[in-house]
Amino acid sequence: EHFTTLIATVKDKEVELDGLIETRLKKGWSMGRLASHELILLRLGCLELMDLPHIPAKAVLSEYSAMADEFVADTSFINAVLDNLARQFRKVEMGEI
Repeated sequence: EHFTTLIATVKDKEVELDGLIETRLKKGWSMGRLASHELILLRLGCLELMDLPHIPAKAVLSEYSAMADEFVADTSFINAVLDNLARQFRKVEMGEI
């Protein structure tokens, strides 16, 4: 049920999620340079951080880093982008306030 909800919501919020992700890419990187599986992981992780505050941010980071590793994605990159997003959406939880 959780996964089905995530997939449906990602489709509805794709433009918003991509905008959030794109602002975290380093200079010289574009959304077009991302592998499709990395973009999917980033969208799903961003959505969980943004819309599902009952799931701890550290759990989201850990799960998506593990999935990145499983799918032979750039784990450090996925973790860095999601960590940056967590610091925006979960300031108190991430110790930013």
